Amino acid sequence: MRFSIANEIFHRHPDYVVGLVYVRDAEVISALPVVTSALSEAAAAVPSSLRRGRLEDHSAINIWSEAFASSGMNSKRYAPSVRALAERALRGDPVPGINVAVDAANIISLRHLVPVGAHDLNRLDGDVEVRLSRDGDSFTPINSDAREDVPPGEPIYATGSEVRTRRWVWRQSDAAKITNESRSLLFPV
Repeated sequence: MRFSIANEIFHRHPDYVVGLVYVRDAEVISALPVVTSALSEAAAAVPSSLRRGRLEDHSAINIWSEAFASSGMNSKRYAPSVRALAERALRGDPVPGINVAVDAANIISLRHLVPVGAHDLNRLDGDVEVRLSRDGDSFTPINSDAREDVPPGEPIYATGSEVRTRRWVWRQSDAAKITNESRSLLFPV
């Protein structure tokens, strides 16, 4: 598996950076009390990590709002994953536990206010590329069999023509979903 970023992304966003964490031979379990507790603590700490308690005043959130806008996406309608998590925490809504891998990604996202993805590499055929979508790309939402056509020009994470994450860091596909059977994991940060 190779991870790459297409030049077209750098043309639009010359300062774009992504870090990767790769985990192999993972044992993904549904819940672990220490992880569940850390997720609740990370969510509870979000209001105090923001000046005046406003997401709009935080540079990490603004960067993604600006990146979405410059790519023609409405970040209010399609909130970057980190914004959606932080908004949930600010409302006092619990961040649900999924499994220890996804929960760990959400903890990091909430603590540092950066988007963190969580991909199952065992369900991956080919390489992962961050690029602009093109004709023929399709997306399958989590827990669905219905495929969506993706309009050309949208920043995505893709494997061939299968879109693993839509609108850059907005929503992951069913093909990327980490389950208890997942053993090789990729966390783009």
